[in-house]
Amino acid sequence: MLPNKLLAVLFVAAAMAGCVGPVPMHVDAEEELAAARKAGDHVRALEIVEHISAQHPQYDALIKQREAVLQDIEKHQHARIREAGNLASSGRWQEAFAVMDELDRQWRGSGLIAQARHDLEERQMLRYHQLAADVLVSEAKWIISQQASKEQLRTLTERDANSLVQQLEERQINVAEQMNRLGHYFADRKDWPRTRDLLGNARALSGVEERDPRLTEAERQLAGAAHRQERLIAQRTSQRADTLIEQYRKTESIKDLIAARDYLQSNNQDGSLDEEATRLESLSRERFRAGLKGGDSLYAAGDYAAAEKVWKEVAPLYPNDAELAGKLERVSKVLENLKTLGR
Repeated sequence: MLPNKLLAVLFVAAAMAGCVGPVPMHVDAEEELAAARKAGDHVRALEIVEHISAQHPQYDALIKQREAVLQDIEKHQHARIREAGNLASSGRWQEAFAVMDELDRQWRGSGLIAQARHDLEERQMLRYHQLAADVLVSEAKWIISQQASKEQLRTLTERDANSLVQQLEERQINVAEQMNRLGHYFADRKDWPRTRDLLGNARALSGVEERDPRLTEAERQLAGAAHRQERLIAQRTSQRADTLIEQYRKTESIKDLIAARDYLQSNNQDGSLDEEATRLESLSRERFRAGLKGGDSLYAAGDYAAAEKVWKEVAPLYPNDAELAGKLERVSKVLENLKTLGR
């Protein structure tokens, strides 16, 4: 059962969604409530049970259904939150947050939805930091590799050479600082490989002899048997995801892309495969954009049937995309008109 505080929040949300008032005495409230519940219109259903007048002949019957309506709302919210989580698991972050935005608009102030959004934001932030760590480690290795060139620049009298050296040194200091902060972030989350890579390279950039205790702990953990076993299990799941993604690269089949997405959605509930999911989403968006562009070219050339075929081929990637829906509607009308004219 939903607590009274949450019920008040839901009532306010329903009031903001439309015009709320007592159910007219002549209206068959039970029939209207049944229709709202069948249609999944939870806001309307809540309005009916909360605004039924005590003088309405069906008042007692509707009040008995109040708890069922609240349970419908709770089930709906949980289902949509799971949907957002599944989208995030397959790397579809924008769609995941679009679901949360819709829930926020419909049920403003819901603690359940607020917590779910917070959890999703935390998960996305972790993925952002993972990507930032990968970029910084690569940059650190590049900076280290430029040491000889930097020393040669110092031998020149050209003013721009000295300026370039200064820029490189400032960036070196900045990267080292960022890597130290991120290294501590990942140490707190016991991501020992990233902790080691970040703090180890930060130490190399800064040239300090003292070792960060977190770096020592990361190396100790990575040398342990327990971690090796955990990594072995994680690698098996990750390798399967990589295999599916590689399969798509070879075939360029939308079915293979969808298969990889389905695998991640089922096996990435804990976020351990968010790296693969982000990579997959990048491929999906690239393929989708290519499909839209390819269809546009065919449409402009007057090959409407081929354009429709290309657009329909990529539709399963983002079935709710408004731009694609508009293109398909337009080409369908053109083809229908051509068919009519050809009779």
